[in-house]
Amino acid sequence: DGLFAEGYRLRYSGGMVPDLHQILLKGGGIFSYPGTSDKPDGKLRQLFEVIPFAFMYEQAGGQAVNAQGMRLMELVPGHPHDTSPCFFGSNYEVGKLRDAYGLTA
Repeated sequence: DGLFAEGYRLRYSGGMVPDLHQILLKGGGIFSYPGTSDKPDGKLRQLFEVIPFAFMYEQAGGQAVNAQGMRLMELVPGHPHDTSPCFFGSNYEVGKLRDAYGLTA
């Protein structure tokens, strides 16, 4: 249902960079790396992975948010290796994510 009914499909290359690059080139899609039970704060590092890509996605006209719906560009890492759950995509796809999870930030 939802995005699948609109023709969206799952894709995972095993790497953040190629997946985010594919979404930018294709012009649509959403990348998600949520927290898990063993890593509730996510795995990707804010300073080296999350925030730089958040900058690129916002400059391209999209959005980058965390699990609470907060802009990733608003994160202030306290330590170089702090991590965060993250979601990247166009305004449309991130809007769908916000609706599905009831995020408002």
